[in-house]
Amino acid sequence: MNINYSKVVEFWKWFKSIANELISNPNNSDLLNKLDEFVLSIGPFDWEIGPMDKSLKFLAISPNLNEDFLSITRQIISLAPECEGWIFLPAKPAKGLQEVFKMYNESGKLITVDTSQWQYVLYKFDDGTFDMDIKGCEIEGNLDYSYLAVDIGLTNLLGEEKYMKLIKNIKIVKKFQDTDKNKATPFKYLDKHLGNVSK
Repeated sequence: MNINYSKVVEFWKWFKSIANELISNPNNSDLLNKLDEFVLSIGPFDWEIGPMDKSLKFLAISPNLNEDFLSITRQIISLAPECEGWIFLPAKPAKGLQEVFKMYNESGKLITVDTSQWQYVLYKFDDGTFDMDIKGCEIEGNLDYSYLAVDIGLTNLLGEEKYMKLIKNIKIVKKFQDTDKNKATPFKYLDKHLGNVSK
């Protein structure tokens, strides 16, 4: 996939012109809708805005959990201008454990997702990547949206790039295999767990 550099340059020119306004009014629906339109015009990407620290906000142009697109979002970010108060990222950053978050289900209903009962089992491969079985993550929605909830939970906890790099296949299960029950671990320990088993 090749990016349209003229559209990317146009996007960054526009963003620089509204960067200060977006800091002072981060819920401006007109600006957010325009941002959405711009990103979609560049390619099949997602985006996220949030606080990096007390004095800095981030804008992530996300590869949408497609590792093949990460090099492209890096190209897009490489063209970003200097904007006071902003940092630009090629993937969504880790936010730590977000035990409870909200999302929309397939009916457009805003639902609450509680990760406190999630448990997982990891299966390690020789290349250092993992498959994962996960349970307790049923939501008020269909199975596709349960998987979306898991994607959101993992992206929040690990950051999008680490998630894509380490976890390759996920299966939502009602119960773990008898041989794996003793390996079941609460979701909140996943980041630390990956750090230990990846060594």
